[in-house]
Amino acid sequence: MRSISIVKLITFFFFIALIIVNSAFYIESNRQIRDAEYFTYQRFMLGMRIRGQEDSGATEQLKQIGLKNSEYDPNEIRQNGEKIFSDSYADMIRYNKKLYFVPRFFSVDAKMLPRIMIAAGLDPLKNDITTHEVPLENLEEMSTISFGLMLGSILIS
Repeated sequence: MRSISIVKLITFFFFIALIIVNSAFYIESNRQIRDAEYFTYQRFMLGMRIRGQEDSGATEQLKQIGLKNSEYDPNEIRQNGEKIFSDSYADMIRYNKKLYFVPRFFSVDAKMLPRIMIAAGLDPLKNDITTHEVPLENLEEMSTISFGLMLGSILIS
């Protein structure tokens, strides 16, 4: 019968614990990235609502929530970017390490557009939402540096 030394047993358990901890950090980092992307998507939706209002200070309000109107062509963003979220209204696309919200007005039925605007709290008679085909750009950086530093410090210790 072969005996297993206590040192080998302890080493094996530390190795298993290291694998479990690393797996947990990987899963958590992916969850945090998805959550950050979802919250960015919500800010984009709020930004579209702000742009649809008659208020002349829309640019300043967009800046307060970390958004701005993008100078990029929507087609360029769509062709060269990676689609993160998509719905019948717009796409959230990662392009040049930033997130953009690109509206898709051609996919909305002309009869449904007034209903969608009313549901969003906009007056279809006062707001010409089709003029807002300019993409929104996220100004806030999605940084994983702090999470990486925490992971590195735990692995080193």
